[in-house]
Amino acid sequence: MNIYELITYEDLSEDFQELSNEIGIVNVRIMIEKMAGRYFYIPNISYFKLMILRFIEENPELTNKQIAKLFGITVTTVQSWIRNK
Repeated sequence: MNIYELITYEDLSEDFQELSNEIGIVNVRIMIEKMAGRYFYIPNISYFKLMILRFIEENPELTNKQIAKLFGITVTTVQSWIRNK
């Protein structure tokens, strides 16, 4: 028997209930089992610069303004990343 299966939605804190609503209670139980005691930050999509640069290369038809809006960054940031890649 996996004791983590005993955890119900009602047992979860408000933050974990919100997470459960997004990824499901089974995945929350797995996180608790595998990562208990760890602290980590979940970044915004704009943190993933290499992924965004790859997206830009794969979608040359998009303007810098469209890319900036899609990822929640400024046009200046997009231009700088392209220039300095």
